[in-house]
Amino acid sequence: MFHSFIKVLWNAVLFTSLVFFCSVIGISCLVDPGHAFDVTLTWDADTESDCIGYYLYYKTDSSGPPYQGVGAREGNSPIDVGNVTSFTLHKLRDNKIYFFVVTAYDTFRRESIYSNEVSTSKSTTAFPMLESWWGKGIVISLLIVLHVIVSIKKNKTSKMGDSAS
Repeated sequence: MFHSFIKVLWNAVLFTSLVFFCSVIGISCLVDPGHAFDVTLTWDADTESDCIGYYLYYKTDSSGPPYQGVGAREGNSPIDVGNVTSFTLHKLRDNKIYFFVVTAYDTFRRESIYSNEVSTSKSTTAFPMLESWWGKGIVISLLIVLHVIVSIKKNKTSKMGDSAS
């Protein structure tokens, strides 16, 4: 029985060392930070008779031009959305602030000035502690302890069954 306990404990130590190493070098063990969200923007139509479409500009991190956003499924900024007054951007990164403006363009592709800027963000982290490597390490350590306890009880039960034979 003592030998089985040492074996389980040794496996737990090896596993803990591996998890700690993975956490330190930045491998995501529990949380995938690559979540994405969609945003739909709507604006008033341009009243000029020669308006034939709109460009949607976006960016992250700070307000104001230049709007050189990247990463949306529809492409990098600016996006020619055509002659519509509502548009949805897909696959924007969580935990970032996005800033948006729209310009109208005419038949010669001359643009209006930027519209008023709007911004949005979305955070999907239910447990902010899990975003850090030490938070992941704490959770994983608790899971390891639980695994060791279950393994010891399971081992104890199987030894009792062997001695009854």
